[in-house]
Amino acid sequence: MPQPRKKALQQQREKAPPPAAPAPAQSVEQQAAAAKPAAKAAPQPALSWSYNPWVDSRARGWKRPPVALALLLLCCLIAAWSLAERRVWQELLAWTSVGMAISMAMCAALFLPVQYRLDEKGVTVSFLLVPSFRPWEHYRNYYVHDTGVHLTTMPQPSPLDAFRGHFIQYGGGDGRREKIEPYLAAHIKKEAPAG
Repeated sequence: MPQPRKKALQQQREKAPPPAAPAPAQSVEQQAAAAKPAAKAAPQPALSWSYNPWVDSRARGWKRPPVALALLLLCCLIAAWSLAERRVWQELLAWTSVGMAISMAMCAALFLPVQYRLDEKGVTVSFLLVPSFRPWEHYRNYYVHDTGVHLTTMPQPSPLDAFRGHFIQYGGGDGRREKIEPYLAAHIKKEAPAG
């Protein structure tokens, strides 16, 4: 091998960085942990509570269920009195019972407790032991009120809001409102107003 070529190879070796030290051996657990993608933020714990209008209304100072029940009974008696032809008590009692049954079914939310559950999947409202579940994607907006929050499928305020969502009662005075509102803000992405 000619002399200039030997010098060139020797100079190349001197310029080259030394070989890297072998990586320390990793355990199987360390390799598995390195292969996993970064974990998501820990899910929020589920919130669940019950709203009883007979208990929670007294706490606010307004006797909603007793007043509503008295007005309902009065309306049914007046309607039955006008429908009874001969003012026979049996007929009056029958029409009052029919009117009370229909009215109670329509106004049941004023008298009976409701259970709520907010979790990572969505909202569950249980009324008369019948659960109604909606995923978070179902809701597009929410409106905060003094006694609760209205979840709606409409992106903007609409006359249909009352028919297209859930009104969740806060109930109780244990700081439930302060827990519910941030939970909703984390799960329902409000859409920007159009225009």
